Amino acid sequence: MKVSTRLLLALCAIIWVFMGALITLRQWQSRNVQSVLLDRSEAVSRLSEKTIEFLGKPLQALCKDYTIWSEMADFVRSGDPQWSGKMLVPPLDTYDVDALWVCRTDGTLVYFGAKFADKAIGDLLPLKGQSDKLFARDAFAHFFLTTPEGLMEVCGATIHVSGDTGRKPPAAGYFFAGRLWNRGRLATLSGLLDGSASLVLEGDFGEVRQGTVLEGGSIVFRHLLKAWDGTPLAVLEVRSHSPIVERFVTYLNWEPAILGIFCISLLAALSLLLVRWVTIPLRLLSAALASGDPATLSGLEGGNWEYGQIARLIGRHFTQSRALVREMTERIRFEEAQAFLDRKSTRLNSSHDQISY
Repeated sequence: MKVSTRLLLALCAIIWVFMGALITLRQWQSRNVQSVLLDRSEAVSRLSEKTIEFLGKPLQALCKDYTIWSEMADFVRSGDPQWSGKMLVPPLDTYDVDALWVCRTDGTLVYFGAKFADKAIGDLLPLKGQSDKLFARDAFAHFFLTTPEGLMEVCGATIHVSGDTGRKPPAAGYFFAGRLWNRGRLATLSGLLDGSASLVLEGDFGEVRQGTVLEGGSIVFRHLLKAWDGTPLAVLEVRSHSPIVERFVTYLNWEPAILGIFCISLLAALSLLLVRWVTIPLRLLSAALASGDPATLSGLEGGNWEYGQIARLIGRHFTQSRALVREMTERIRFEEAQAFLDRKSTRLNSSHDQISY
């Protein structure tokens, strides 16, 4: 295996180890970020639940205050219009409610009063045949009602004589108070939650999960608003935009891509440097040694680095080798000439001896 290949494999192994360390770090950071976002989401969820409960307190207070009252129990039986005009009209403003109902236990309507002109809303309350179901488990009821004026929150309670704080059956009647969830109420909710509150009145509410979810840079709280029978009627959606959450989500979304680009760029840069600083010099050295021509090392000899030193050593080796070859060639020629002269001298001496004899 070539040295450059081994170095490249070692480089890849180092990059993979580095990527593994970065991925581990990223997972740790992601868990921390998710923990922060979860805490933030739970805080938004708790705040939203408490705010909705707080805004419903006036309705609950009205139902509690007006349903343990002997005069209210007597009104259920008498239906006195003078008493209702005197005692049931002021609570519309005092408790900031939009509609009131007083019913008998059989579901028949005794009184209906509202701030708006559409009196047909008084017939929308599901009383006949359903009142026993509403109060089967508790003396209080809470549900939502669809009206021509918009979605209405309704609280109800059983009516009892004064002093019956335990609300022992049978009840004398039923009392209901309603408040519209209009733009003003949604604006109040938006201001208290520092977000944007809206109602979703149409759709498949069975697929909606109550609670908080992350959508982009926003924490979205969804709360199911149910009818008297427990079926979802609408969804309250509170969208709280948070720059911190947005930065966290953007960070989590872009970090893998940035990490991948960084690692690929690092591998490419190191590979180019490996080719330039290792592979090419090794090829030049190999070619020079194979061909015996030091001219290919001219680009390396001037460098003040290891390959430059090796190239200069090889250049000196070739120079010394050529000098040695020339010396050996001259020596061989000298020896050949000496041998030729020796042969000539031997012949001349032999001829001279023959002539003397």
